[in-house]
Amino acid sequence: MNPTSLLCRTQQAHHLALADAATLDNSRDVALRAANAWAKEATDAERREKRQEHSRGVTVTPESEDIAGE
Repeated sequence: MNPTSLLCRTQQAHHLALADAATLDNSRDVALRAANAWAKEATDAERREKRQEHSRGVTVTPESEDIAGE
């Protein structure tokens, strides 16, 4: 199962916040590396989602995801 771009961006923001709050250089470096990894994964997820939308001929919006989950 692939993570969504929303999950990846949320994780990226979380790790950036950890990096901002870090007092130790090592902790900051680890958090920044994690944020960069999540950013790369988000870019990949966005491409996947765009391909899926194109192949289905359907645009996925947050509202349509809510309806599909019901």
